[in-house]
Amino acid sequence: MKRTLFPLLALLMVVSLALPVLADRTSTRFKLHEPASVAGTQLEAGDYTLEVEGGKAVIKRNGDVVAEVACEVKENGTKYSRTSVLLSEGKVKEIRIGGKRTAVVFP
Repeated sequence: MKRTLFPLLALLMVVSLALPVLADRTSTRFKLHEPASVAGTQLEAGDYTLEVEGGKAVIKRNGDVVAEVACEVKENGTKYSRTSVLLSEGKVKEIRIGGKRTAVVFP
């Protein structure tokens, strides 16, 4: 009994430690309808993937990394109905993730 209990408890401990790390990761797809920049990197109009882990956002296009940017993740009181990109003077300021309460804010 002791031989099977110890490995099971060890596995449960590892899984429980990994869950907060997995919960801190956010990913979504978004579309730019016009060229814009994020933290000095120019992005063409088109489809992108946003991956956020901790305070860093990685923006990919066709699987290739096009920008790595510091960001802040904010939680809203209600869920966003769809993913939307907020632009100001041609710069991406915020990406609101549809189906979640999460917004990714760029400096």
